[in-house]
Amino acid sequence: MSELIREILVCLLVAFLLGVFFGWVFRAIKAKYDEEALTNQHDQRISDLSKRLKSRRAERHALLTSFKTDPSMATETGSELSEHEAHIEEYYIDAIEDIGSERCKILRENGVSMLNEFLIQYGNSKRSRQELAGLLAADYQQINQWISIADLMRVQGVGYQYAQLLEAAGIRSITELSQYRSNELLTKMKQQNKDSQNNTVIVKLPDQSQIKSWIEIAKSLSTMVSL
Repeated sequence: MSELIREILVCLLVAFLLGVFFGWVFRAIKAKYDEEALTNQHDQRISDLSKRLKSRRAERHALLTSFKTDPSMATETGSELSEHEAHIEEYYIDAIEDIGSERCKILRENGVSMLNEFLIQYGNSKRSRQELAGLLAADYQQINQWISIADLMRVQGVGYQYAQLLEAAGIRSITELSQYRSNELLTKMKQQNKDSQNNTVIVKLPDQSQIKSWIEIAKSLSTMVSL
């Protein structure tokens, strides 16, 4: 009788261990399948977003081509670069250091290599910025910050660090910059520079006359950004 009980217990133990083993195998297979499914969904989403962005890029290209054939259209839409912002055409997208090399690579693959292209494609469209946030796996607010910095860099004399400081101080566009008084803006920049917690402190701030020049230039520039 005791031998029979022992054999039953052994059989139960073996059955339990086999159940644990096959259960683990099943969960491992299911986890791998789920991971592949999620990867495929992510890849499909990236592909769809990329197609949308390429379509928008084609539309923008057609619009820019029309500017060249009919200059009056550029004036009407406010997309023609003035003499004070022509330098923006010399800035590559990686001039905004926070974007990072991997995201810059994705932007270049989608036809955006220069800052002016970045602004033309994404500056005035919330929907395109939302799609870009998905494509770059970035926060939407971060995308808006990069757009603001790029827009501020249109002002001659405002490089990346100054634009970053202005954006951190709450100036998000050329339009907002143009509405400040030079003394008020200098005070705001000094305070922001002093309070900075992200290692972006600027050693030499611009003087009031330089800021006044920025504001005057900003007043002469067209609007490219709508946040």
